[in-house]
Amino acid sequence: MKKTKCIRKIYDRPNVHKENMPLRHIVSLRVIPKYGLAKWMFTHLKFLAVGSSTTVASAKQFLELIKHLKVEPEKSFDVVSLFTSIPQQLAIYVVAQLLSERYDRSDKPLKPARLKTYFTFGGQIS
Repeated sequence: MKKTKCIRKIYDRPNVHKENMPLRHIVSLRVIPKYGLAKWMFTHLKFLAVGSSTTVASAKQFLELIKHLKVEPEKSFDVVSLFTSIPQQLAIYVVAQLLSERYDRSDKPLKPARLKTYFTFGGQIS
């Protein structure tokens, strides 16, 4: 794993297809200290999502699943705040439950600190 002392900054990009162009918050995770760990975890733990009714593998699959839905003009499938809208303790609980049911690695348990992402916003580490 590549060593780095970098903590990413959150930055904004205009959501140009929206009225009044609201800003979309972005945190690039490719160069954070835990990127290598996150990549390893994804590769080795993606089987946990197999059979889930709420997981999609691609945009194409998602579009196939929603093509029959009628969307009212004032509604949108646009993600507004994906990461900040998932309570961290709930994510840890769900992952821990899936691991206990489907992953026999009690010798190497997943530690909650490994699920945390760090970035700076307004000069403070979040």
